[in-house]
Order: sequence, then C-alpha cells, then structure tokens
Amino acid sequence: MFGKVATSESSKALDKMVRYISRELKNDYNGISYQRKLTKNDFAKFFGYVPNTKGCEPDGGIWFRDGLPVLVIEAKYQGNRGNAEERWNKNAQWISHINPKCIYYTLASGTGCRKTFVDSQMMSYITLNNRNLLDSRWSLQENGFTYKEVREIFVSSLDEIIGMPVKPFEYPRPLGVLDV
Repeated sequence: MFGKVATSESSKALDKMVRYISRELKNDYNGISYQRKLTKNDFAKFFGYVPNTKGCEPDGGIWFRDGLPVLVIEAKYQGNRGNAEERWNKNAQWISHINPKCIYYTLASGTGCRKTFVDSQMMSYITLNNRNLLDSRWSLQENGFTYKEVREIFVSSLDEIIGMPVKPFEYPRPLGVLDV
C-alpha cells in the first residue's frame, strides 16, 4: 500500500472504528466541540491562507475548546510495506501551529509497530514534545485495537482535558547517549 489512501481491510476497520467513536462521543462533553476537519475558515483564521489541496482531516476528528484544537485522534495502520508513518507529519504540523498544547493521539497497528511506528513515536516525542510544540501520544498494538480500547483512549483524553482525574499517559523514555 503506497500513496495517500489507506486501502487495507485492517486500515479501513481501524479508521471506521475511530470515526464511529468520535461521532458517538461528540455531544458528551460540554465546552468541547467536535469537527471532522479543519474548515476553510479555520485555515483562514489560523494561517491566513487556505490550501488548494486536501486539508487536515484526522480519522477521529478535531476537538476544540475555547476556539483551539485540544484533541486529535489519528489512526494509522502499516503492514510490511507502506508509508503510513510518512503521511503522519502534515496534520501534526498544522495542529501544532494552531495549539502546541493539543493532544495529538495516534493509534498505530500492523507490523509497522515492530520498527517504523516505534521510531515515529520516539522521534515525535523528541522533536515535538521535548520542545513543547505538540503533545504527541502514541499507542502501538500490532494486532489492532478493540472498540473498548479505542473508546477508553477517547474518554480518558477528553476527561483529562476537562480536568477529571485520569491515569497519566506514559510517554516513551529516550535512552540518552550511547557509548560507541
């Protein structure tokens, strides 16, 4: 699978589940609104420019509070071949520009969890979180996610945003300098 559209059955199933749960929860949090994507008006407001190409439409939508995005949930599946990790950066970069404190949660599955997504998780933490450019979070599960697991990620993230007590997210731990 190469290109812009995820076509595997596993990828479609994860995307569909994430979209379904976001629509299911969209009216459950007072003060937090759900949008499927950044609108042309959002681009004009936050960037002063409206791109000609497809915009920012994460699988789990964009959740706003006080006019800023506070949660994005993205689903990525990658098998032995593919480029899902390469396509991750655009939306994260744009959301980071609007609100560096936004939780950008990526649910990654497939054999890409063995190496590719591990690298993406660590490098996004180092390049974004460590510089306060975005609150990137990843959950890696090679064999995919259950409905219950995905829903819990949504609920826990939204509860954290409104100040409810939740189990703190565990970020990856960089190894530091290696002796060569």
